[in-house]
Amino acid sequence: MSERFIRLEEIIDAPAAEVWKAWTTVEGLRTFLAPEAVIDVKAGGAWEIHFDPAAPEGLRGSEGCKVLEVKKGRLLVFEWNFVPGSPIRDEKTTVAIEIHAFGDAQCQVGLEVVGWKEGADWDAGFAYFSEAWNLVLARLEHSFNAGPIDWTNPWRPAA
Repeated sequence: MSERFIRLEEIIDAPAAEVWKAWTTVEGLRTFLAPEAVIDVKAGGAWEIHFDPAAPEGLRGSEGCKVLEVKKGRLLVFEWNFVPGSPIRDEKTTVAIEIHAFGDAQCQVGLEVVGWKEGADWDAGFAYFSEAWNLVLARLEHSFNAGPIDWTNPWRPAA
């Protein structure tokens, strides 16, 4: 394992409890991350985010991933696999989401991804997810400022 990691932070103008719900409910995840999900927010529970719900099983998103740790309202840790078609699709990294309240109406979301291995496929995955997780946090912020993502056109808020 290498020492590399992805570490991002975003200040969100929303109560920490609402941002926690965005990360830990299917309804919340639909507002910024993906159109569908199967999650059970407890250690060992499912963490399957379906970016393409109509795709065949195994090609929808983070299928087969699990929640690793939960500290309600503050910390969510889960497995994350690689995109369908990747030669290392079944390999996993670990994602930690930390939420810290700044008063009643603002919080900081920290996102860290660890568990990267060596090799060209891992390098490509690291480059891809460095950008993708930035997009996820931008969409999270967008969902609180402009409204939820409209998955028929992901750059427009839902009507």
